[in-house]
Amino acid sequence: MPDRILSSAGEPWLDRRIVMFPLWFFQAYLAFTVFLFAFGPWPWPVPDPLLLYVFLLLAQWALWLGYKTAAGGRPGGYRGRWTAVRLIKVSLALNIACIIPNFILRMGRRPAGLSDILISVYTGLVNPAANYAARSQALAESAKRGAIEYAVLFLYPALWLLVPLAIVYWNRLKLGHRILIIAFIIVDLLSWVAIGTNKGIADFIMIFSWLLVAANPRVLRLDFRGRALKVLAVSLMMIVLFLGFFAAGQKGRAGGEIPTSDAALAIRLDKENWLVRRLSPKGTGIVAGATSYLGQGYCALSLALKEPFRWSYGAGNSFFLTNLVERFAGKDVVSNRTYPARIEKSGMMRYSHWHTFYTWMASDVSFPGVLVVMFLVGRLFALTWLDVLRKDNPFAPALFALMIIMLFYIPANNQVLGYVGMANAFWVIGIIWALTRKYYYLAPVSAGSGRHE
Repeated sequence: MPDRILSSAGEPWLDRRIVMFPLWFFQAYLAFTVFLFAFGPWPWPVPDPLLLYVFLLLAQWALWLGYKTAAGGRPGGYRGRWTAVRLIKVSLALNIACIIPNFILRMGRRPAGLSDILISVYTGLVNPAANYAARSQALAESAKRGAIEYAVLFLYPALWLLVPLAIVYWNRLKLGHRILIIAFIIVDLLSWVAIGTNKGIADFIMIFSWLLVAANPRVLRLDFRGRALKVLAVSLMMIVLFLGFFAAGQKGRAGGEIPTSDAALAIRLDKENWLVRRLSPKGTGIVAGATSYLGQGYCALSLALKEPFRWSYGAGNSFFLTNLVERFAGKDVVSNRTYPARIEKSGMMRYSHWHTFYTWMASDVSFPGVLVVMFLVGRLFALTWLDVLRKDNPFAPALFALMIIMLFYIPANNQVLGYVGMANAFWVIGIIWALTRKYYYLAPVSAGSGRHE
């Protein structure tokens, strides 16, 4: 794509730095996770390092190529009838109505009353591991979901719209709606605290930071003044708070001791590694947990690459699809064919270890097929980013937020397509976005103008 750096009056989708920044960021992020895997404090077993790193290089190249094929295009328009503000109002009303059902769905049980909820939130703040254990037990004992929980899952695409659209179109909202949205977000985050789980808080930090940038894309011109400093300060503050919650949860789940070993893989943290050698015990715990989360999936991938391909009927990449198919076809018909199941003999357990997005997808499309999937992911990522920059199609920010989560979780799992709520949101919102998008061809750039004709 030609280098089109415009003045502050130019449209953001004509600025090369703005258009390419998401690709640059996630290429650097994925490369960093691979670096931590290779040179971090965990001595992961890797049967064929050359095979693993060549595949990872090709996967990132496929993501880059897919993004580049779409990044030089023009943002799409919008031919839908619902405005962003109208969608926000409807989503806000549904989210408020679903606060308690959503809490029940996450907690795995019905709270006895408001006092029970408040106690759970307090316990989650001081001892998140206790709530995490209670939730795990409740989910294990729960035989099936109720009608209300199924309704929440059915409405999830509409519920998902609220936060991405509210952040991107914040300036179009009235004060009353802004206050309600802030109150809802606080309550929603506290519900994640109440179950002692990092995921919801981590997801919010991911999409909040990115959508702040999407709402003010000119901060990417690296002029760190004004709004750029505010965005950076808010993002860093949220990350620091999350790391504190993450550390408390990891320590509590390990019975008060910092986890420095993996019994299933028979490995221990190398405390002489350059990353942890000079750290305090608490700092070592944070680094050990973070590098394990970011790295263990690549260990699973290295083991899976040595296994022959066995098709899992198009359902093996997703927990909810696997469960759905096995309700009719029988237990273990799909799950035992997946790569995560077949490498359990090496100590890498399918449910207690991460396995990367690549490994889960390969169960259905093979590892060469994963490269095609990464190309398509990169292309969709670029198209949604361009549409977010234009701010015409209100479904673009919601789909873009899901793409952000998908890419952040690549070292861990198939986070978006693997679970019923997010998968439902991805496919429904993605189809609506595609149907309401006006497609344009990119006209040539006039010599010396830096603009499209």
